Amino acid sequence: MIQVKTRFSELKDEFASIKAGPPGSLRIHGGRYYHALNGKRRYLRKSDFELTKALAQKAYDRVVAARIKAELALLTPLIALNENYPISSLWTHLKPARKVLVEPVTLSDAAYAEKWSAVKYNRKSFKNGDQILKTTGGLRMRSKSELLIAGLLDECGIPFRYEYPLTVATTGGNKQFHPDFYCLEPETRTEFVWEHLGLMDDGNYRIRNEEKLELFSFSGTFLDRPLLITFEEKERPLDPEKVREKLAFFVATLKARVWS
Repeated sequence: MIQVKTRFSELKDEFASIKAGPPGSLRIHGGRYYHALNGKRRYLRKSDFELTKALAQKAYDRVVAARIKAELALLTPLIALNENYPISSLWTHLKPARKVLVEPVTLSDAAYAEKWSAVKYNRKSFKNGDQILKTTGGLRMRSKSELLIAGLLDECGIPFRYEYPLTVATTGGNKQFHPDFYCLEPETRTEFVWEHLGLMDDGNYRIRNEEKLELFSFSGTFLDRPLLITFEEKERPLDPEKVREKLAFFVATLKARVWS
């Protein structure tokens, strides 16, 4: 339905861009061009090229406008039907006792995100002595920067799985990683990975993560999973506003790619 609405918007823009054109119409007879206006015809000379071209464009635009109107007339009730009575609502409105027996054909974005978030998985363990940092929802994390990122994702309505195990294909076989955030963009239902590299001024840490990112870039695992990366150093801490802007741009790019 997103694609239908996008097409509807494109058609309206195309229709609005069509100009009225000059009065009269173009007639062609014996390879010659004539300007028909008020019941009369005038031969168009080479010096009238721009008028001839505009009249031809006007005739073409009229056909295009009629075609656009026809398509808009078909799309309008389809959009109204989906907004007032979407297929996803058929499952949502079932009684609970029946709902548990039925596998929905399609889910609303919110229901899909809820189901996606409910997936169970084994998280990495924490060591004794690790600082205790928790999100407002009670999820424990390893750094204040990750808490900030989790807050931004919640703010943008993007569910995530923290340190979700992800299998990556390597030349030596499959290898499991636990990226910081495994995320879902609900509208396009695109999954993406967000890795935050918070100790880039530590030489060993930097080398390990450069090798990991290089592995990611050559892995087919990430062909359908976009990768968002943020960096941080002691002297250059994470800037919330810049990260918010980066996330907004990243999500807008995802939508543009999916809907184009």
